[in-house]
Formats: sequence, C-alpha cells, structure tokens
Amino acid sequence: MRRARSLALRVRAISCGEVGTASAFLLDARTLVTNRHVVEGARRLDLETWDGRRARVGAVTQGVGPDLGIVRLRGGVPAGMRPARLADADPRPGARVHAIGFPGGGRLRVTSGRVLDTRADVELGSLGRIVRVTARIRPGNSGGPLVDGTGFVVGVVYAIERSTGHGLAVPVSGFRLVLEEPSDLREVTPAC
Repeated sequence: MRRARSLALRVRAISCGEVGTASAFLLDARTLVTNRHVVEGARRLDLETWDGRRARVGAVTQGVGPDLGIVRLRGGVPAGMRPARLADADPRPGARVHAIGFPGGGRLRVTSGRVLDTRADVELGSLGRIVRVTARIRPGNSGGPLVDGTGFVVGVVYAIERSTGHGLAVPVSGFRLVLEEPSDLREVTPAC
C-alpha cells in the first residue's frame, strides 16, 4: 500500500458544471498519466494525494490514439510522491496484476487479479490493443496504474468491459508509443 500511496493521485475533472472523478499516476517529476476521457473538455483539473495534499496543473494534452491523457504539473509533485517504473513489455496472460486508484473519488484502493488476454479494443474504439484483467475496476479507477507483482506499471486502467465486467487497460507498449511520438498528443480544449 505504501508504494500505491506514493504513485497514484486522485483527479477531479471539472467541465461545464459537471465533476468527474478519476485516478492518475506520476511518470516523472512534472508529468502525470491518466485517460483521455478524463481530461477531454475539462475546464479544470484538481489533483490530490491519498492524504489530501494538492498538486497544481499546467498544460494538459490528450492522446490521439489510445485513451491517454498527459498532465504537466506547474510546481512539481507533493513530497513523498515517486515516479512510476515502466515495465519493458506488456503483461502475459495469467500474470498477477494490481489496479491502483480512487474508485468513486473516495479512498485509495488496490485490487488484484490476473491478466486474461490482450486483444483489439472493439468496445471503446481505442486504436491498438487492450489488456483484459480480473482485478475489480470501478468508476474512478480510470487513469490509474495497473502494476505487476514487482511494482512496474504494465498498463493504464481505462474502462470496464460491459459484457463481462472485466477491467480494461491500455498496455504499457501503447502508452510508450504515444509518449515517444509527441505529434500523437494535442492540447485539451475546455468544453465550456
């Protein structure tokens, strides 16, 4: 749980009178990863650690392909937060994984499960492949890290498969491609 506390942040996305809750994780001293559907159209993002400390947001960009949002911080991260360690490869079927996030915008939670498979994303139309997991995912987990047993990030949680209830994540290979190709990111335009 200590590693989860130093990695994940709670996100409140405010747009046009609505407030959505989600999760994010630290990529480096000034960059967070979350989902495109979290930041898309947001007028303001509020970021908070598990114990209520806040971080200030600068520029926000969103991925053109996979459901990814990249958040640049203004003043750096609160003390005690540590950048994620990214896995070199996507998780294999059967691998044990842990989803870290703030379901319902509430307390930090870690749920565990196994990787079922990697497949084309038909349901949400993300370009590329997705990882399906048995770890329990709830609204508010979106944007949180999916980590392996050694704490390396193997994916970004983004949805629940309607037909089965399984968790879905963008695999580490998918968001590495977006990070390596800045032309795949565009600045978020507030909806109101």
